Amino acid sequence: VVNEGSHAAQVIMPLEWKLLVEGTRRASLAVAHLVGPREAMSALRDILDDCIAGFPSLQGLQLSPGGYVQVTDNSRLDRVPRAELLEGFAALFWICQHFCAPIIGDEDAHKLMLQALGDISPALVSLGVFSLANHVLPEGQSGHDVYRG
Repeated sequence: VVNEGSHAAQVIMPLEWKLLVEGTRRASLAVAHLVGPREAMSALRDILDDCIAGFPSLQGLQLSPGGYVQVTDNSRLDRVPRAELLEGFAALFWICQHFCAPIIGDEDAHKLMLQALGDISPALVSLGVFSLANHVLPEGQSGHDVYRG
């Protein structure tokens, strides 16, 4: 058996949970705003179903009555390896962005997610669940330059 590090390094820490939950809320609200109130629940259900199909470990996520994806069962998610959870949340952000792309284009979909995530985007980039596309940054900068860990 290979020891991959301490138990603390293998679980999502409380501050990271807050960032993931808030990022999920913001990204799903951006999708809901883009598609409008009539289509929002259906669109978010499709996104969530796609994400859970690929990452069954995210079954602790569901739609809130307020029209966004929320974490409802941290205890179930706490038993999932850190890397698997981060990969699942990365997929969720990616699916949200790519759901928007046919509506507003790839670049604007990325800008929408970046704007929606706002001040927490650097932390989400550091966690590896969101990546910056260099074409939406000021000329001469890269995502690595803007958000160095």
